[in-house]
Amino acid sequence: MYYAPVDDFELSVTTIADDDVHPLPGRGPRILLCLDGGMTVSSTGNGVLALSKGQSAFAPASDGLLTVCGAGVLVQADVP
Repeated sequence: MYYAPVDDFELSVTTIADDDVHPLPGRGPRILLCLDGGMTVSSTGNGVLALSKGQSAFAPASDGLLTVCGAGVLVQADVP
């Protein structure tokens, strides 16, 4: 997690080096950006999405808990 001197958002970077399923931190609406590699993001509310390097996605709050598997680096902006 990276501290931002504003109350509007927080930024986290998740690095995954295996194919295990990992929960993503955060809650509410989120913007996801895959910086490297490829991964699959799953939600409790809306299914599965594959992201590869350079791709991004918006996850609404209704998606609930997000998990990710694959190998790469994922940046997430969400509400604190």
